[in-house]
This record gives sequence, structure tokens and C-alpha cells, in this order.
Amino acid sequence: MKYSRILTLAMLLIVGNFVYANAGKETLTIITITGTEYLTVDSNTKELVFRKPSKVTEIRGLGKSKKLETLVFDMTAFLHDFSFLTDVPGLKKLVIVSIIPENWDFLKDLKKLEILSLRGYPKKTIILDLQYNTVLEYLEFYSGTLDTYPDLLNVPDSLQYLNLSYTYITDIPQDKESVTGYTTIIYPNKLKRTVEGKFIFKKAEAVLPEKYIISGVSH
Repeated sequence: MKYSRILTLAMLLIVGNFVYANAGKETLTIITITGTEYLTVDSNTKELVFRKPSKVTEIRGLGKSKKLETLVFDMTAFLHDFSFLTDVPGLKKLVIVSIIPENWDFLKDLKKLEILSLRGYPKKTIILDLQYNTVLEYLEFYSGTLDTYPDLLNVPDSLQYLNLSYTYITDIPQDKESVTGYTTIIYPNKLKRTVEGKFIFKKAEAVLPEKYIISGVSH
């Protein structure tokens, strides 16, 4: 009986230590083109970055990270379905580099999004409906192959800056010259004509508040 009690106590201590060691930790399930992987993160993590050559195609369990505010997907070439982002409605900053999402429906659930960076966007045109992104402050299409002014629907009053630096845009629709709500940054200036309105033709880093400057990514 005494030996049994000692063994039980030892087992309880082992289990207790295991729980303590994993306290404050969350496990994410990472689906890749080659199988399933698991990533343990601190439950207080505010930022997660996935970079090339990651072969991730889906992430499960992001909703467990209640304090997660920033997600960066830097040239993760196999990721196109971003519907899993509905698990993080509190996301404030989203950076997607050189990726074409299969659709933009996931934006509807990111109602607290303040910064949306689509760097290196590899298409010439884009249509974005920002109806549900009512607190969005900064939107950028830095670099990439975009050569037409983005077609933005339901632009929120909260938008402060639209950054089109290092794109191939050479013309601005005349109706955009009368926009008063946000400032458009274009650098270098490749426009074929002089435009009026809230346009800045300087490097974004020279005019943007620090919170909007994206660093440490491929473009």
C-alpha cells in the first residue's frame, strides 16, 4: 500500500510538472503540401511570421492565441486560401508578400484590421471591397507588378494612407484627384501627367508614421 501511494504521488508530480511546463503555450496545426506539422507558441504571442521556403497551405488553431495582432506571410508560395484567418477576428496587422489569395472574402471578418500590406502583389490589377474594414488606416501595394490604380470599394473614412510605391502605375483616374480622406504615396513618380489632390511623390519611409512602415520582409 505504501509503495502504491508513493508511485501515485510520483505520477502526480510528473503530470503536474508537465502541465506547468506547458502553461501559457498553444499548439498550432500547420498543414503543408507534404503533411502536417505542429508549432508551439506562447499564448501571449502578438506576432507570427511565416517565410519562404515554408510550404504551409493552412493554419489551424490561431484562435487559441487571443493576443495575436500581427500575421506576416512572406512569399509562402503554396498558401492561397486565407479563410483560416476568420479564427483571428482581432487581427490588427496583416502582411501578405508576393501571394495571390484565391479570394478576398476573409477580409470581411477582420473588422479590427488597421494595417493591410500586399507587398510584391504579382498581378496588374486588383479589386478590393473594404466595407467591413471600418478601422483600416494603412493600405499598401508596395512593389509588385500592379500597373493600374487599385479599384477600392467602400473605402472607410479611417484610411490615412494608400502606398503605391515601386509599382508600374503611370496614370491616376481623375476622380481620385478629388479624394480628400486619404493620402496616396507614389514613388518614384512614373505618372504621365501632373495630378492634383492628396498625392506625395517621396519615399514612403520619409513621410509615414513609424507604425505604418513595414520592415524585415522580402519586398
